[in-house]
Amino acid sequence: MRAFLLALTVAIASSLANGSAAVRSAPIQPPGLPAAQVIQVVDGDTIKVRMLGRTYTVRLIGMDTPETVDPRKGVQCYGPEASSFAKRLLNNKTVYLETDKSQGNLDKYSRMLRYVWLPDGRMYNYVAVLEGYAREYTYNSTYRYSYDFSSAQSDARTNGRGLWNRSTCNGTSSTPAPPSSTTPKGNFDNNRDGKVTCSDFRTQAEANSALAQGYTNLDGNGDGKACESLPAK
Repeated sequence: MRAFLLALTVAIASSLANGSAAVRSAPIQPPGLPAAQVIQVVDGDTIKVRMLGRTYTVRLIGMDTPETVDPRKGVQCYGPEASSFAKRLLNNKTVYLETDKSQGNLDKYSRMLRYVWLPDGRMYNYVAVLEGYAREYTYNSTYRYSYDFSSAQSDARTNGRGLWNRSTCNGTSSTPAPPSSTTPKGNFDNNRDGKVTCSDFRTQAEANSALAQGYTNLDGNGDGKACESLPAK
């Protein structure tokens, strides 16, 4: 028995060292949060909401997505994908806003600092980090869910999701994604924005059809399945 326990301890330690430990369970939505209507997704980490008859700009706590609208930085690698992901999950949705005293109410640009909970009970901030659309981001002081977000980022990096995948950005937003070794075939630009991303599809089945034609950017973690955040069919 002692030998078995020793072997088990060594195995767990090795798993942790290699980053293969399971991600922590997702945060649970607190009760009684105020509701707001998302009226605009500015980019992957900033939205505008309507609440109590007023419009507010909200900067999401604990995450940072590649830029798409900052003229000082230009469009960064995986920025458009992060924005499309945010639009798909947040546009015109009723969400629930959670404050964090450790971060204050507003940032230096007078944007509300909040965690944003989706109608299905998931926290958008956390999901974006877990799926590789955002990096964990700590500003000045540790925030309430910092350990959960760090665990989610580790899981995304280990499994090559989103911007962590070597076929996209390999964790570096300042450089464009490397080109595919094969030329994609077929016209799958359904929303006619000049590129093919997960926002062009309603289901995984549709996206998998494009993946089979060479659109490898749709397979963020390299497991042979496209756009896994979409409904299966």
